[in-house]
Amino acid sequence: MMIYKKNNWTKLGLILSLMFSVFSLAAMSQDKPNKQADSEAETTDPSTKPLLVEQVIVLTFPRHPSVGIDYLLSTLPGTKETEAAKAEDRKNRIEGFDAALKANKKLNTAQKAFVQANYDKLIKMTDKITTDSKTKNLPTWDWIREGLEKSYSAAFTLTELRELSNFFYAWEGQQVLQYLQQIRRAELIISNGGKLKYTEAEKSQYDKFVATPIGKRFMTAYLDEAIAYEQSKENDVKSKTPNADGMAIYEPANLNKLFNKFVAENYKK
Repeated sequence: MMIYKKNNWTKLGLILSLMFSVFSLAAMSQDKPNKQADSEAETTDPSTKPLLVEQVIVLTFPRHPSVGIDYLLSTLPGTKETEAAKAEDRKNRIEGFDAALKANKKLNTAQKAFVQANYDKLIKMTDKITTDSKTKNLPTWDWIREGLEKSYSAAFTLTELRELSNFFYAWEGQQVLQYLQQIRRAELIISNGGKLKYTEAEKSQYDKFVATPIGKRFMTAYLDEAIAYEQSKENDVKSKTPNADGMAIYEPANLNKLFNKFVAENYKK
């Protein structure tokens, strides 16, 4: 799962959406309707709720624990264990390359040696193939966002959405999200040589928020329901597209197609 290093939700989109959210929140704060007006608005103006849902998404989506995992891993120092795992992965891949190359009937001895001398480049090429395939077929971030839209719409009234929008626009709400993101990623961060970064004030705000009825329902919508939605979408794609993650590139026949193409484009006698 997997930012958006990818997908359609770019940093620029986040900035523009957040600016839109700020202006909308400022306008709402001047004339905050009561519950009766809420009910009337929901009945007479069907665009009100989607707008509020979008505002809450803009304020909460960037800190969702499932968003930006690849970027997070790239910032962590690693440990002896993770470095050993990387070395083992490289060893296994080279063994797979060797096995495929041995069965290759199109390349001569010199060409095979050329392929072996360029294994590092070919590893990067296979990495790009799997990354591109996941980006195209498994847009995790998009699905998390869709899941939030569905869960927020179903779980909260207009009054509650306004309350959540105001709360997460404030520093206290961002403290809650910061703490939540850290504790949900704690094992990943620590196992990759990082340290948890949160304050007691953030923990206090989190504890206070999740003790409230709306806080409990928010956690269910934000985590359980959005993640379940993303997982169901992923499972559906994988059931229909067996090579959705691009890992079929490591099958010997596909590796040899890659090797043959690489030689045709780069090998010179």
